[in-house]
Amino acid sequence: MSAKPIDLQATIPKTQQLSRIRQIENNMHRNNMHNQVASENNHIKKKLNRVNNSEKTGYKKIDKERQNNKDKKQEQGSKKKIKKQNCEEKDNNKNPKIILGRSIDIKI
Repeated sequence: MSAKPIDLQATIPKTQQLSRIRQIENNMHRNNMHNQVASENNHIKKKLNRVNNSEKTGYKKIDKERQNNKDKKQEQGSKKKIKKQNCEEKDNNKNPKIILGRSIDIKI
């Protein structure tokens, strides 16, 4: 069994095509692996740059401010109530003689 020139003409181009196909497959696997590693690195960089648990600290500060504002409003409200009570007590303690002479009723 000897190889005829016609057989060689058909098999040589096929081997070249097969080697190209194998090369493309190998490169595809490498490229996929490279893309996967690059995306993982980007994901890690984003995680490092992101501040973790920032919400917890922000709410505490806002809650303190709200509590302080609430306390101030309660103090102001209690001061107003005390002033009203003092004014009412003063009105109740006034001498009735002074109030009687202020107005004059005239009938014609």
